[in-house]
Amino acid sequence: MLQLTDGRSTTLITGNLAQAVQDELAAVRTSLLRCDLLVGPTTTAPSAALLSAARPALVAVPATRTPPGLGATGLDIAVTGRDRDLEYDALATGGFASGAG
Repeated sequence: MLQLTDGRSTTLITGNLAQAVQDELAAVRTSLLRCDLLVGPTTTAPSAALLSAARPALVAVPATRTPPGLGATGLDIAVTGRDRDLEYDALATGGFASGAG
């Protein structure tokens, strides 16, 4: 897991963490996982506990399709297999905007 910030906007990149590990991190490091953009794992959806702890506005998934269960979260989700290259611009006020919008 890698977290990047410029002091206004934060991205959390999970890598391929198993959901049990995501749950454990969410339980132990809840406030430290907050992010504007979550780049999810390629093999599974981010766990509900991780999404709850991180509270991202945007989720990017490097996968061919939206992982099961992630589409029903109501989050703004981009998937490389559907949306191609994903680009986000950090906003001066904090957070991110899709490079397309």
